[in-house]
Amino acid sequence: NPFDDINTPMNRDKSKDYYVTIDEANAYIESVDHPQWKAIIAIARYCGVRGPSDLLYMQRKHVDFDKQQVTFPSVKNGNRVCPMFPQVAEHFRYLCDRENTPSGYLFKDAERAVMERRATGRLSEPQGSSSY
Repeated sequence: NPFDDINTPMNRDKSKDYYVTIDEANAYIESVDHPQWKAIIAIARYCGVRGPSDLLYMQRKHVDFDKQQVTFPSVKNGNRVCPMFPQVAEHFRYLCDRENTPSGYLFKDAERAVMERRATGRLSEPQGSSSY
């Protein structure tokens, strides 16, 4: 049998699971200095995306304030449309205010970050710091 040497996945120890409450998530978001990283964490928490990898290719055209929805582009699984929840609206406003070009990336240094992620498997914090 060609599958004889394949190990089955281990069972997950559910006793180690921990649910992060809304208050804990908000406190963590507030503790972060860089507004782009605040956005990444908030969007990942409230929109259910894997951040930052699912966010790297987002462009201004993916955010529709009139319809209150966001499209998360994915080459692998197809685009996913998500409501713009109130908890992330200010973060998307910040990202879109600094990028007026529809095809412009919302997460600055995205090209550099993609290349770095491919090379190292990690994503570093953006350079510089600013506030809302």
